[in-house]
Parts: sequence; structure tokens; C-alpha cells
Amino acid sequence: KSQYYQGHTEVQALYAQDAWRIDEAITLTAGLRTERFRAYDGEQFGGGRTVTYEERKLSGTSPKASLAWRAQDDLTFKISAGRGVRFPNVEELYNGTVTATSTSLSDPDLAPERSNALELSAEKEWDRQRLRVSLFHDDVRDAILRQSDTTVTPSVTRISNVDRVKTKGIEFVWQTQDWLLTGLSLDANLALADSKVTENTRDPLMVGKQWLRVPKVRANLLAAYRPTAEWMGSLGVRHSGRAYNDAYNLDVNPNVYGGVSSFTFVDLRGSYKINPKLELALGVDNVADSRGYQAHPYPGRTLFTELRVQ
Repeated sequence: KSQYYQGHTEVQALYAQDAWRIDEAITLTAGLRTERFRAYDGEQFGGGRTVTYEERKLSGTSPKASLAWRAQDDLTFKISAGRGVRFPNVEELYNGTVTATSTSLSDPDLAPERSNALELSAEKEWDRQRLRVSLFHDDVRDAILRQSDTTVTPSVTRISNVDRVKTKGIEFVWQTQDWLLTGLSLDANLALADSKVTENTRDPLMVGKQWLRVPKVRANLLAAYRPTAEWMGSLGVRHSGRAYNDAYNLDVNPNVYGGVSSFTFVDLRGSYKINPKLELALGVDNVADSRGYQAHPYPGRTLFTELRVQ
């Protein structure tokens, strides 16, 4: 071999959770996850020389808590807070591959990514409908960033920590069953988010830029109609606003390979239950053959068939 990289990572974790009914209307749920991370046998070989890396041991603690208040039989408020830890993987720590068209520069000293999240939600129920509204805020320290520079040849991909990324937003989730028509169900959700780099001493030019691959708008609608026990048809609509795939938000044309474009796809599906244990389905994804990119192009119009055995 002219070049290679290798290594091992392992995580040992212990998680506990319990719930307490404080009174008839209030429930507290709390949990704690503790982790021990180890990276070892890290090694790179290239250019006729071998570089080995010392073993690293890290630890993380992730508490979470949720307090739910059932203000009325059909109205619930909830506040949730928690922390998550993501440790780097072998590719992010040790990859140093060089080819004629690309160079990868990983970081054996990467810090683990730590996220502190907070959510406030309210859920209202009616006879045939349910609506949930959630406000969320996510504060990530040492976010692990994989950034590729394709303006140079060979292209360069670097792995690094970004000091702080904040995401805030609101989400609406609506569900209904047999509301306008017997056998008709509707599921819809809409999320509005704003995600930005707020601190980065390693690269101050990133501060204030939109975080990668987080669109400001996401929405989905699924309508399913079952006129009989055997037949069912569904219509789905998926929408995502455009996002950035460049840390400096310089990818001004997202409708190309490597971009993260906006898209709206419509999907159709029909199914028939041949017997209680056998179902046949036919469908079309992306009926209008719309174009969209998430670095690579999304599939165009796609016909499919399913035979499901239960």
C-alpha cells in the first residue's frame, strides 16, 4: 500500500431514566447518560513514512429532564432540557489520504461535540385533531465541521472544531383523523429555524454565517385516505428551503452538484390488501420530476412497487 490510515474508537456508556408523578397533572422525567471514550491504534502511512498517535481517553456526561403539566384534559405544556455529547470517529481523527484529485486533513486532537438543548412545547387536542407547537434552542460547543474546498486542485477537506453554533426556531405539528371525511387522515409539520456560527477563534470569518445544511424552512404534508379496509391511497408533499454547504456561505448557486438547494417533491402511493397478511402497493416518488440537490442530486421521478408480508 502506498498510503492508508487506521485506528479504533470505543464508547462505554451507562444510562438511567425514571419518571415521577408529582401530582395528578405534573410529571417529571429525568435521565443521565455517562460515557467513557477511547481512541487507540491511530496510524497514518504516506509518503514512505508512518505516523502513530497516542491513545486518547475522554469522558462525557449527558443529563436530561422534562417537566410536563396537563393543564386541562386536552391541553399539555412541557419544558425539556438536555445535553448530548458526540465523540469523533476514526475518519475524523486519523484520515490523511492524498490522491490526484483530493486531500483529506483530519485532526487527532479533535474535541468532542457538546450540545445543550432546550424546548418549550404546548399540545392541544380536539375530538379528531391534535396540534403541537414547540420552541427550541440548541447551543453546540466544539461542533465538528467537515469542510471541503473545491476551488483548488486537488480539493482539500479539513476536519476541525467550531467553537459555538446556535440554532433557534419553532415547529408546528398537526394531525387529524376522520375530520373532513371518514377514512381520511392528515399529518403536517412546519419547522422554521435559524442556525448560525456565533464564536470561532480559529476562523473568525465564519462568525455570523449560517451553519451548514440547516434550511430555514422545512415542511411536510401526508394525506392518506382509506375508503375500505382493503384500499388505501396517499399523497405526500415534502419541502425544504435552501441551505449552505460552504462554511463562508459562498455557494451562491445551490442548484448544482455540491450545493444544497430548495426543493418541493410530491409523492403518490396506493395499496391493496390481498388478505390480512399480504399487501400490494404501487407508487411514484417525485411525480413532477423536480430537481433538487443535497450535495448530490436527489432522485428524479421514481416508480416503485412493494409486496409486503406481515
